[in-house]
Amino acid sequence: MNTAHLTEDQLAAALTGSQDDVLCLHLAECDLCRAEHERLAAAVAAMRATADSAARQPDWFWAGQRAQASARLQPPRRWFAVPALAACALVLLSLVLLSGGIGPQPEVTKAAVDTDDLVLRQIESSLSQSAPQALAPAALLSEDFARAAEQSKPSSKEKGNVL
Repeated sequence: MNTAHLTEDQLAAALTGSQDDVLCLHLAECDLCRAEHERLAAAVAAMRATADSAARQPDWFWAGQRAQASARLQPPRRWFAVPALAACALVLLSLVLLSGGIGPQPEVTKAAVDTDDLVLRQIESSLSQSAPQALAPAALLSEDFARAAEQSKPSSKEKGNVL
């Protein structure tokens, strides 16, 4: 008799129906390995019986199981999206209405055109001036000083007489 006992892998192979002569011979000769093999075979048989009895359910039970599984696989419905979209639409509508984007545009009146024309003329006149309007009095004084300075200069005739 061989003193080495079977490994777990060898016992599992024997449980699955392996026809290995060495395994069969060892199980026939070794009481300890044969007892372990019988214990494992009984556990596998008990598990099969439990699984078979659990599987014997009425059709309505399995229909409910399928419905629950398919409900878990489907994405959840997002009911919050409907109110959020409605709120966005209301905000956009109010912005459009408040900004005057929809509806009759105000007519441009002749007074508004005249006012615009007047403003443009004032801008043109201020750009054509050499000094800003705020400095106009100072510009007048400087022109007066320049004229007075020219008048006080002796002319070329007077320069000749002075020498």
